[in-house]
Amino acid sequence: MIKDLSTKLKELRMSQNLSQADVAKKLEISPSIVSGYETGERTPSTANLLALSYLYKCSTDYLLGCQWHFDFVIFWRLNFVHFRQKINCLIQM
Repeated sequence: MIKDLSTKLKELRMSQNLSQADVAKKLEISPSIVSGYETGERTPSTANLLALSYLYKCSTDYLLGCQWHFDFVIFWRLNFVHFRQKINCLIQM
């Protein structure tokens, strides 16, 4: 199971005042499968992960804990711009 996915799924469900049966009905799966997702005993299929992200109005990246990727890309871009500016200053000398 993906670390923290089960916790996020349970917190998101509870924040929207949904029962496991409500989620199961919307995803057309059994409540025991939803319970398995929230306890970490099961991992959602790609289709169910997409459905859960749509239901909870969040990205799959958030559910999967991929936020670090965006932070790294932003950090890299900022440093690249800074590095390029320094090179341009040296070239103009």
